[in-house]
Amino acid sequence: MLDTCVPDDPLIQHYLTTGDLVPHTTDEIADLPTWQRTVSYALVRDTVGAQSCVSIPLMAPAGSHRGVTVTLSERSLPERHCGYMGGLQRLLIALDRHLQHLEHWHKQFLTEASDEDAGHVDTVVQLGLTPREVTIIALLADSLTAAAMARRLGISPRTVHKHLQHVYRKLGTTDRLETVLRARALGLLSPRGTDATRPAPPLLDLRTPPL
Repeated sequence: MLDTCVPDDPLIQHYLTTGDLVPHTTDEIADLPTWQRTVSYALVRDTVGAQSCVSIPLMAPAGSHRGVTVTLSERSLPERHCGYMGGLQRLLIALDRHLQHLEHWHKQFLTEASDEDAGHVDTVVQLGLTPREVTIIALLADSLTAAAMARRLGISPRTVHKHLQHVYRKLGTTDRLETVLRARALGLLSPRGTDATRPAPPLLDLRTPPL
């Protein structure tokens, strides 16, 4: 469907040509007759009965567009909802970056998989560790404070402490050092020599830039 609507979608064309990062509705970018002549309009009207769309751009390389589009039953976005767009955009950008980080790590892991790596996955599954908790363990090994982890992951220090509590419980540890040592012993951060450790996932800076 995206391939069908991209060529004439006024929102996508606007973002591709301007690099704009501000959320917009179709009525802010194109007049009604122009919008109604597009394949995109017919698609959203016939598929979900919508009259318009609001697009929330995410971070993307120059010359490309990445975003979330929400269909609207009315021509324009109700004024009471306009103020929510900035906050929603920041959350979506942080989530999108985190998902990209996990996808990159997963692809790298599959590419470099070995018997030891397979054991690593088994350990993660057996312990019931979530992807975020595995990331927290990697950050512990890098000696990051809870505040630094929070900035890196785009979450609050309180949430970091909750993740740490879950990690301690699942690994049967009580402090940061014991957790790192336990993780190494379990193969989550296992050394491959006296001065080499399993590379931590290539963490992205999940802090949302000002828009």
